[in-house]
Amino acid sequence: MNYFWLVILMVISLLMITKPKLLWKIENIFTVKCGEPTDIYLNGLRLGGAFSLLVQW
Repeated sequence: MNYFWLVILMVISLLMITKPKLLWKIENIFTVKCGEPTDIYLNGLRLGGAFSLLVQW
């Protein structure tokens, strides 16, 4: 059962690296109308995803 959560975290980490705009839209779907994330936010999300993948190994 522990492997299930590890796989979920890996998928989320990969999404953070490859599709940060999609995750931003999911997070802010009800609060922001026609908004866009900043480049700093997107780069921070990518760095967080990479760090998360490195920690999991």
